[in-house]
Amino acid sequence: MRERKGHLMAGRGRRLKVSGSGVRTACAALAALGVVAACVPHVPLADFRGSLAANEELVTVESRKGVTTRVLVTKPASAPKGLFLHFPGGEGLLVNASGGVYGGFRRELAGTGYVVGVVDVPSDQSRGLEGLNGYLELFRVSADHTRDGRAVLDALHLRWPMPVYLMGHSMGAISAAHLAASLGDRRLAGLVLLGSPTERGPQASWVSVPSANLHRITVPVVLAHHRDDGCRGSTFASASRYPKLFSASPRVGFIEVIGGPPPQSPNPCVGGNYHSFAGIRRQVMDAVVRWLGGEDVRRVGD
Repeated sequence: MRERKGHLMAGRGRRLKVSGSGVRTACAALAALGVVAACVPHVPLADFRGSLAANEELVTVESRKGVTTRVLVTKPASAPKGLFLHFPGGEGLLVNASGGVYGGFRRELAGTGYVVGVVDVPSDQSRGLEGLNGYLELFRVSADHTRDGRAVLDALHLRWPMPVYLMGHSMGAISAAHLAASLGDRRLAGLVLLGSPTERGPQASWVSVPSANLHRITVPVVLAHHRDDGCRGSTFASASRYPKLFSASPRVGFIEVIGGPPPQSPNPCVGGNYHSFAGIRRQVMDAVVRWLGGEDVRRVGD
C-alpha cells in the first residue's frame, strides 16, 4: 500500500481517500477490503505514574474538540534559550506498554538551556501510532496531527514566548517534519531529525520522512544519524541523501554520529542501541544546539 495525492493505494489498485479525521474512517474501509483485520478500539491513555522532578510538569492541551494531548515539559536550570517540541518514535506514546516514560533526549536537551516538551499521542489515538501493518503510522501525516501540533505550539508558546524548534526521533521525525511543512508558522525557528526512518520494510511501508512534503519546509533543518544505526528502515546511507530534499530551507545540515557503548539489546531499534545514540545523547544534543547556533558541525562522537 502506498500514498498518492491524498489517497491510499491498496492492493490491486484499490484507492482509498484519506484526510485528517478520515484516518479513522479509512480503518473501517481497510478492514472491509481485508487489508487489516479490524479497527482498533479506543482505550484510555496510560496514567503518568512517573515521579516528576522539580523542573518537570505534565501539561494537558485541548487540541481538538473533545480531544486532548499531553505534553511532558522539562525546564532548564537557567533562563531558557528557546522551546523544543519533541515527538517520540515507535508508537509515539509518552507512557509505553511497560509503564516507562519516554525520557530520551529531554533531560539532555534541557541541560543545554532549552524548555523541552515531549508530545504524547492525542487521546483519540490512544492505541499509539504503530501497528496494523503500518496503518496507524498514517496519523503522523494527517490534518488532525497538524491541528494537534498547532494547539500544543499555541499553548506552550503562550507560556514561553521564544523561538520554537520541532524535533523528532525515529518515527517521530515524520511527525516533526510533517508539522514543519504543514504549519507554516513564523514562530518556528528550526527542525531537528534524529535517526530518521528512511526505507520502510514490507510490513510498514506507508510513510517515511519524505512523506511530509519536505519541499515546503522553510526553516533551518539539521539531521543527526549514527553511522552504525542497525535499525531496519533507518539506514545511514539513505538518511545522508535527505538534505537535498529540503529545497526551500535556508540552511540544511547533516551530523554523522559515531561511537558510543556496544549495543545493549539484540533489537537494534530500541533505546540501548546506536539508533537512539545510547551513551552519547548529551554529545549529540550539544552538537545539534551548536549547529542551530550557526556552527558547521558535521561529526560527533568518539
